[in-house]
Amino acid sequence: MSTFAMKKLFTLFFICISAIGNSQENKDIISQWEKFTNPSLDNFYSNHFKQFLSQDLVLNADLSKRKKAVILYFNLNKKNIIIDISTNSDNITLNNAIINAFKLISLEELDIPEKSELHNYSLQIISKENDIPVIKCSSIVLYMLNPVIKGCQQKNETFKSSQKCINTTIATYIINNFDINIAKRSGATGTIKIFAMFEINKDTKKIDNIKVKAPNEALEFETRRVLYYFPEVDSPGYLLGEPTNIKYSLPLKLVIK
Repeated sequence: MSTFAMKKLFTLFFICISAIGNSQENKDIISQWEKFTNPSLDNFYSNHFKQFLSQDLVLNADLSKRKKAVILYFNLNKKNIIIDISTNSDNITLNNAIINAFKLISLEELDIPEKSELHNYSLQIISKENDIPVIKCSSIVLYMLNPVIKGCQQKNETFKSSQKCINTTIATYIINNFDINIAKRSGATGTIKIFAMFEINKDTKKIDNIKVKAPNEALEFETRRVLYYFPEVDSPGYLLGEPTNIKYSLPLKLVIK
């Protein structure tokens, strides 16, 4: 089947997220944050945000079993100016208050050892103590570098451009290699949702630890097969300047006509 024909049968939505990234607020992610950044109730960042975030606002933080902490993210441009500040909070008032308070911290006070437009930076701001939301900030800024995938070397000008290239490259690979006939033989029709999670291993530089949720075993197997044979990356991801396994989530929408 031609790529054009397959594209008529597929609608793909691909979201790339880091191992400690914007969408995976599960227990493992928070334990990773605590391991690397030693969040504390009493450090420079916690004491700073306590001046600007009211107790009522903190208590209304939208934490849940899925979202264990409120995290702030930012990038730097080529002139080392902070840009793209955001949080994972759905509470608009809290989100704005955190961002406005963060803007009052200078780049020097952030004390980032590696400044680069290719990094994504993050700080835990709020988590739970005794099941109550409190200001408990990271003691250091966490910084992450995306893996480098073949064909993306010249597009790695910023963190966002490198992430976009990863998204496009893997999505295109799946479109070109997924056997649509397997979906048809399995009896799947209409719009089918598949969700995959996997890692790019820092040692093998290959995709592994693949987990797939799909309407049937045939679709799960085919999704795992395609991802398993994705080519080795040129360079793994880095966390705090050290090679690390980077996790990704892959929501797919498969339309069979």
